Amino acid sequence: PTSEKHAEGYVFYIVQESWHTGFIIRTSDVPDTLWPKIKHFNNRNYIDVGWGDEAFYQHPGINIYLALKAAVIPTSSALRVSPFNTHPEAYYANYASLYRITATQEQFFELIGFIAQSFKYDDGNNLIPSATSRFYKSPLKYHLFRTCNTWVARGLRDSGYSVRWRCILTRRQLARQLNRAGDSIEELF
Repeated sequence: PTSEKHAEGYVFYIVQESWHTGFIIRTSDVPDTLWPKIKHFNNRNYIDVGWGDEAFYQHPGINIYLALKAAVIPTSSALRVSPFNTHPEAYYANYASLYRITATQEQFFELIGFIAQSFKYDDGNNLIPSATSRFYKSPLKYHLFRTCNTWVARGLRDSGYSVRWRCILTRRQLARQLNRAGDSIEELF
């Protein structure tokens, strides 16, 4: 597949669905030199990468004990990687909030570096799987003041976007930051 670029640069997405907030990137846009492990997902056009508490994120349904523990105690975290082929605007059209972000090459590459550094690697530089498939361990700690929304905001901030990441805990707080960030971030639905 060809790279999804506009005249202004690269395009990636932020998705907010239920308890999940994450980045969607086109796998063919990611240079192996920035994130060699992207090759594990190159069999699909896109990946949705989200971060959260390791136990709560992988538990089926809502577990109040795990939710409270994740909020109160800094806990281990994991990244969920969901690969898919359908264009994100069609894939998430009926059940999520979606933002399209235009990035310069420098911004996009900074974002890829941020995502790559959010994974934990073993001594052989391999991604360390978590308890269930599509989940990988992260070196970051999760807690009330470091949620998936904080992680996404920080990724944007580290990539040069004018968003605040501290105290961005909820999807609504993140949405306000995204809507104020300028023309390069467009709310689709």
